[in-house]
Amino acid sequence: MKKISFLMFIAAAMMVAFTSCENDPTTTTAIVEDGVYLIGSATSFDKVADDARMFPAKDENDKKEETKNKPRPSMYARYIVLKAGELKLAVVTGGTPTEYGGTLVATRPANTGVDQLNAESKYYTPAAGGTISVAEAGMYHVAYDNAIGVIVVTKVAWGMKGDLNGWGFTAMTASADFKTWTVDVTINSAGKFKFAYGGGWKLGMDNFDDFEQEAIVKTHTNFGGALVKLEEGAGDIPIERNIWTITLSFNNAGVPSATAVLKEELPSTDYSNCKLELVGNGVSDENPGAIPCPVEYWNWGYVLSAGKPIVSGGHYTWTWSNVVLKAEGFKIRTINALESGGVTLDLGADKIDVAASVKGLNNSGDILVPEAGVYTIVVSADPVKIVITK
Repeated sequence: MKKISFLMFIAAAMMVAFTSCENDPTTTTAIVEDGVYLIGSATSFDKVADDARMFPAKDENDKKEETKNKPRPSMYARYIVLKAGELKLAVVTGGTPTEYGGTLVATRPANTGVDQLNAESKYYTPAAGGTISVAEAGMYHVAYDNAIGVIVVTKVAWGMKGDLNGWGFTAMTASADFKTWTVDVTINSAGKFKFAYGGGWKLGMDNFDDFEQEAIVKTHTNFGGALVKLEEGAGDIPIERNIWTITLSFNNAGVPSATAVLKEELPSTDYSNCKLELVGNGVSDENPGAIPCPVEYWNWGYVLSAGKPIVSGGHYTWTWSNVVLKAEGFKIRTINALESGGVTLDLGADKIDVAASVKGLNNSGDILVPEAGVYTIVVSADPVKIVITK
């Protein structure tokens, strides 16, 4: 009888312990996969779960050939919908999680410092028992670097940067749950774009003691590549002329995807008001009329304008005669879409008519002449092509 009573006592104790653990919102459960996770009352996760995982992130400022397109070993990032409450990091090592809050060390106001973003960022040092408070619901970019010892939290408003707006910023509208962002855009001429938040490309991780100083480590604040496979800091996304409904979505794990749905077809392009410029380090400042590329656009070398095209029978031609070029990269593009009636071009080496041009030109990426010298460049449309002669 005593033995039966003892067994019943043990069973009851186990039930109490199990129930207590199950109902405790601050308890984390050890899992197999090591990594960094976002939990807490501001999230949908009160304990470690697969969908709470942060992802290895690239350092935008890493220019080394062997590592520049690979994640920085110490950096993690995640886009996540948060509500008012407390945010924590759970770092899982050997299957066991350790929770961290944070100590606020700096707040970067919107539109300040190097690599400006139109978004406020808060910088924390990880601290057991510290607090990372989220004031309002929205989508947030959380970046963490354990080598620097910093957590950066930024509320996100997505948009598009590309030829459609002269690489300015077109805001998107968020859904009620902040997981889906949409906008209708008119693409007057085929071009390229990226998704970005706050109108910028990157955010410094280690310059929180002086935002006017260039950061050594930077996190990407944009997605490129392809609509079906978006990647941070990847190449521009091509888009054809027409009116499109663009949608950027995030699943529960924070993985992005996008669609472009045709809303309306546009008639043939009228380039008559489209101004074209040479822009880049390959444009010599010896050219009359050459000016430094504006900071608010690419801030890349010099700009030399051909103005509006000569129009003849529906054919458009822009010409630069006797232009001095250096053996460095440049492109041909519309700097200010608004001044060109919304019609833009962004042309690289893939548009060169190789058969009609000087020998030795490249056929992808930025345009590179085989040697420094004086050239004539003619751009024609439609179809769009470039002829470079010497």
